[in-house]
Amino acid sequence: MHPRTKQLVVMWIATVIFSAVMFFLAMLPALYELYPDYFPF
Repeated sequence: MHPRTKQLVVMWIATVIFSAVMFFLAMLPALYELYPDYFPF
């Protein structure tokens, strides 16, 4: 595997993880509204 390709893959994975985290954070208020029993705080 070329170093360039590896860098691209790492960047892509980081982007996917970042997007997933941002999506999860955006969904938290909605989840909190829907399932208040699952959140102890």
